Amino acid sequence: GTHIWIDHNDFFYGPNGGGDHAKGDGACDVKSDSKYVTVSYNRFWDTGKTNMFGMKSESGPNYISYDHNWFDHSDSRHPRVRTMSVHVYNNYYE
Repeated sequence: GTHIWIDHNDFFYGPNGGGDHAKGDGACDVKSDSKYVTVSYNRFWDTGKTNMFGMKSESGPNYISYDHNWFDHSDSRHPRVRTMSVHVYNNYYE
């Protein structure tokens, strides 16, 4: 999608998928050709694989901002950036 704002949410891990998905997978992922996306002022608590941006098929600039989020005892992917350019600033990692 385009022009998406993900703001002021609480994310907790999803259903147990077993193996490396014991605490869910992808609390808030941005994939495909998503453009103009802001992820701001969210709390990610006790998540396993928290965020991933990009897969393999994206093309061109994406304009992704990732700011003022709180990672409260989450495990990994804070965020994991693959094929996108993401502006990450002022996040709190606890």
